[in-house]
Amino acid sequence: MKQNFLFTAAVSASLLIFAGCSKQTKATISQIPENTKHHSWYFFTEDGFEQTSLPQQSGISSLKPWTETLRTSDANTAADKSGYMLVNRLGVIHFAKNESQQVQPVLIQDYELFSNSTASNLIFDNENPYFTLSRSSFFNKEASLSETGSAQDS
Repeated sequence: MKQNFLFTAAVSASLLIFAGCSKQTKATISQIPENTKHHSWYFFTEDGFEQTSLPQQSGISSLKPWTETLRTSDANTAADKSGYMLVNRLGVIHFAKNESQQVQPVLIQDYELFSNSTASNLIFDNENPYFTLSRSSFFNKEASLSETGSAQDS
C-alpha cells in the first residue's frame, strides 16, 4: 500500500514537472486602433462661431448678464433627427446631415430679430421650430417700447 502511494506520488510529480516544461505560446495583445477625435470645441463671436482647441483658449466676448450675452439658450431635435440650437442675441444653428451623412451646422442669423432680444423656449409643432423672443428691462434699460411700439418690457 505504501508502495502504491509512493508510485502515485512519483507519477504525479513527474507529470507536474513535464507539464511545467511544455512549450508555452505567448499571448499576443491585439492592437486597438486609436479613437479618432469625435468632437470639437467652439465659441460664439459677434459674427457666428469659431473653433478652438480648448474652452480655455476661447475669446471672452463680453461680461454681460446672461439675458444680454451670446450663449446657447435652448436646443431641441425634430422628428426627422435634425437639430436646432437657439443662440441668444445671434440666431439659430441648424444641424442637418449633408450628402455624405455627416452632420453640418449652419448658422441662421437675423440681426433684426435677435440683436436686441433674449431668445428662449425652443419647441416643435409638426416639424416646425418655434421659440420666444423677449426684452427685459431689468438688465437693459433700453428695452422699453421700440419706435414702432411692437415690443414690450417683460
